[in-house]
Amino acid sequence: MKPIKGGRIITTVENQELIKEGDSLKKVTIHNLSENEINVVINKGNKIPISPDESIRLGNLKVISIIIVEKNSTVRYIGV
Repeated sequence: MKPIKGGRIITTVENQELIKEGDSLKKVTIHNLSENEINVVINKGNKIPISPDESIRLGNLKVISIIIVEKNSTVRYIGV
């Protein structure tokens, strides 16, 4: 059984990585708890805007990198 990982993060720097190097997650959900739109970069791809109180679900995609672009963003994420 794989442990469920995640948490509630307030970014302290621009382009903050949420996944530790060498880790990966599947069944990832990212929820923007900030009052402003944020941008997320997943697996070194394009910036994806997420509106306030919006979530994105990534299904069975293997996620090795989640970068929150803006400093002082509040995000909750979870994955297996």
